Amino acid sequence: QLHVHSGTAMKDLSVAVGAIASVVNFAIEANAMLLANGIKDRKIVGIDIGGGLRPEILDDDENSQNKNKSNMHKYANNLRTAAPALWDGGMKLVTEFGQWSYFYSGYVYSTIEYAFQRGHTRIAYVHLGADMFVRDIYTKTDRGMEFLPVGDAANRPITLTDIAGPLCFAG
Repeated sequence: QLHVHSGTAMKDLSVAVGAIASVVNFAIEANAMLLANGIKDRKIVGIDIGGGLRPEILDDDENSQNKNKSNMHKYANNLRTAAPALWDGGMKLVTEFGQWSYFYSGYVYSTIEYAFQRGHTRIAYVHLGADMFVRDIYTKTDRGMEFLPVGDAANRPITLTDIAGPLCFAG
């Protein structure tokens, strides 16, 4: 299996589509070379295209004149055109759209473990981390996430606060 890390929070999908198409073409050529040399028990069986698609806020109004296709829809259509081998059943397609998937998951709840002031910045440590926020940490993108205090905290003044949580690179 080959793996492509196509980007993080991509806006221009054409670069990723071109890179993935090149990797698919490489896999097809490599498999043909292996077969031509009589090697039948080894071949590239799949492509992991990674993720990198930035979540977007979509128009939910079915009657909207401005209803556009999502970037995911455009990405898939562009990949179908540029790398049709990913859809003909001859190669396994693996994706890693964690950020894009989590964005649409609805609600996530966490207690605040502790909060403190560092200079002019207030920091709250929560029990959500790498799975939820990792790309925000690296890219500082505005994904439109809302953090709403509940319980006693809902009656306190709103304060600009950085959210921190567990991040483990050990797997």
